[in-house]
Amino acid sequence: MPQVTVSGMVIGDWLFYWTGTTTFVDRKNNITAEITFDPDAANSVISYATSFFSAKSPCDYFKGSLKKDGKEICPIEGCWLAKLKFQEKVYWRIRQYLPFTPTELEKTLPSHATKREDLVALLQGNVELSQTEKKRLEEKQRADRKLRKEHGPKKDGH
Repeated sequence: MPQVTVSGMVIGDWLFYWTGTTTFVDRKNNITAEITFDPDAANSVISYATSFFSAKSPCDYFKGSLKKDGKEICPIEGCWLAKLKFQEKVYWRIRQYLPFTPTELEKTLPSHATKREDLVALLQGNVELSQTEKKRLEEKQRADRKLRKEHGPKKDGH
């Protein structure tokens, strides 16, 4: 599991980011993905020494590899706040997809909420008919509740 690093609590910018390596496993297809978050922060003498001479990548950057049967298929890289790339091709970008908008199915049951007469009338702008239909529906629900109470199971369950 990667570790969470939080910095800047006392002084500087507040940062929350992942560090370390994690492995995702698809046992059915024998595919693994090993991802290293913030790879420039690796705890080794070489990475510490080279950090003075090379530009450090952003702390939300990750890289790794996708393997099938232990053999590397392709490299993985990206930023967990921005994008995901496999072999330099972007497969996901945070601003790429619009929010999900539900749509009504063509074949719904007559009892579906979108077919309530009061709501249909309200959506058509007929407030008076909507109110009349709402009252009719409420009276029907009260009558049904009364029948269930009179003829339904007793409180002791029999």
